[in-house]
Amino acid sequence: MVDPKITLDFRIVGNWFDANKAADLASSMRSAGVDVFAVIAGGAAQGLFKVAQEEGAYVVFHNTNEYKAAPTRVLGCGSMEQKKLVKEILADVIARNVTYGEASIVGVQEGYIGFFFDDPAYTANLPADIREAFEAFMDKVRSGGIDYTLPPL
Repeated sequence: MVDPKITLDFRIVGNWFDANKAADLASSMRSAGVDVFAVIAGGAAQGLFKVAQEEGAYVVFHNTNEYKAAPTRVLGCGSMEQKKLVKEILADVIARNVTYGEASIVGVQEGYIGFFFDDPAYTANLPADIREAFEAFMDKVRSGGIDYTLPPL
């Protein structure tokens, strides 16, 4: 949606803790020309943060605010309201309002996925025009103006 010339290089650490493997993967990806990483790797992400700082890459992190993990290298951090969702599901279980065997999908529109727009590093590390375009995009996603397809469960 942003630029059809952008290519993706997808790698899997295989666990949530092996920072050395994440660093090795990130270094090989840097050698292949990757300059921005989107990572969901738990503690293993520490290896990526190190590579980003040493080799000049950028990171978009998911789940928590990690701007301080690699100052000037983390361009954005998404949020996932997992605790909120777990509390709601447990309340439904206690109230016997659960249909077992049925999945539900929640995301940006439902308020469970967001972005940390208010961290000073976000405004310091990204030019205003990019922030404005991204924030407008997220507004469209929240309002249902961006159509995207989720894979079936």
